[in-house]
Amino acid sequence: MNLANVQRTIDLLRTLPPEGPRFEMNFFVVVGNNRGVHRMVDLPKQPTCGTSACIAGHIALAFRDELPHDGSISDAAGDFLGLTDVQRTHLFMGYFTDKRMDDITVDEAVEALEQMAGL
Repeated sequence: MNLANVQRTIDLLRTLPPEGPRFEMNFFVVVGNNRGVHRMVDLPKQPTCGTSACIAGHIALAFRDELPHDGSISDAAGDFLGLTDVQRTHLFMGYFTDKRMDDITVDEAVEALEQMAGL
């Protein structure tokens, strides 16, 4: 696990600006026209009003210059965090809680990252 990048992600999620992309676990990235984005190559250059993203999506939007420009957002974000396939699934699919994906809060996502990393 890449603890430095886990901490960077925690810091990012804790300080999401109100005017920036919202936190929402339903989809990797959803742009203003409700178009879902799964692949790095399809990420908008600049998020527009109404953009929302999950943990992996926020990593892809914030740290895109450090990630591969092809492949899935899930793979890119998982590699950035140094996660195993099982850890990726657990984190990105919201298996750390019994809540529905759209009910998971950013604070719960941060807590899951901290627990996974032993922080």
